[in-house]
Amino acid sequence: MQAVARKVRAGCTNRRLWKILSFTIGGTVALCIGLLTSVYLATLHENDLWFSNIKV
Repeated sequence: MQAVARKVRAGCTNRRLWKILSFTIGGTVALCIGLLTSVYLATLHENDLWFSNIKV
């Protein structure tokens, strides 16, 4: 009976650990991708402004 209780507790702890890890890693990856996307879009916008000011 105690072995089953230990396995249940270990399973809950293990599941909780994976939940925390996946949330942390997923959030970090999402923030990095968002930052890279914003820098890329800012660069595209700046290029559009730069080339629109060229006079022939």
